[in-house]
Amino acid sequence: MIRELISAMIRGGDKQRLTQFKPPVIEKVELSKALLIDPDHYQRYCSLVDWKASTRLHPLYLQMKSFALQLQCLADRRNPFPLLGLVHIRNQVWQSAQVDLQVMVNLTAKLGQLKTHSKGWVIEVIVEGHQRDECIYRATGEYLMRVNAPHVSRQKNKGQGDLPPFWETYQHVAQWQVADSIGRDYAKVSYDYNPIHLSAFSAKLFGFKQAIAHGMWSLAKCYSQLVDDRHAAEAVELHAEFLKPILVPAECVLMQGQHSADSQFALLNGKCSEPHIRGRLHL
Repeated sequence: MIRELISAMIRGGDKQRLTQFKPPVIEKVELSKALLIDPDHYQRYCSLVDWKASTRLHPLYLQMKSFALQLQCLADRRNPFPLLGLVHIRNQVWQSAQVDLQVMVNLTAKLGQLKTHSKGWVIEVIVEGHQRDECIYRATGEYLMRVNAPHVSRQKNKGQGDLPPFWETYQHVAQWQVADSIGRDYAKVSYDYNPIHLSAFSAKLFGFKQAIAHGMWSLAKCYSQLVDDRHAAEAVELHAEFLKPILVPAECVLMQGQHSADSQFALLNGKCSEPHIRGRLHL
């Protein structure tokens, strides 16, 4: 697997297929594995994302555990994706209330639809988890490939102008410091050693001034702060857009809309002037 991933990183994407007028044909790829949750590893994850209800499964744990499967799907040499050029822009997660941490989970990852985007193409990666032949988990991640295809907009985004920020009426929930070591700490648990997360030196090799906190860690920490013991045993539906990267070290502020069945939230920078994540949580 490691040899295949290194090869995929080196070869990059197939620009000819990605820049043609018609969407490139995507080969359907699906991979599976059986997972029995290791209590020690799960506790390490809970500590990293501040999840106190450790007897309940955090809804982003299986997403993290499926990382290798997702990467193998994206790295399939029959498809034109530039593995190192993919940008994680969105995630949707549903998790059943009936998850049993002591029962084997059959995890599956597969490629979904290829969609147009104003900056290129977006590919879906779908993850499902089953226990006792029943679906207990489903997540869809969307990854952007920036290419100069015929459908790509040549106009610069004008922004919101004088419109108030979408979080203007949100209430303060939490505030925390993000250490510059968070990428390395998360990598030890997730085995995601993307160099843009590990150090300022390795991130600069890919055009970033500083290392970037992993989006799935940031989102997981948001969930931990938003959900208390009263809701920990309920089914959850989580939607998130990753807007601006968190350059570490950094300060982040979590804000939440009016409490309801569908709760809007945002993770902002320390000055509350720019959003890192925009999300919606349904309990």
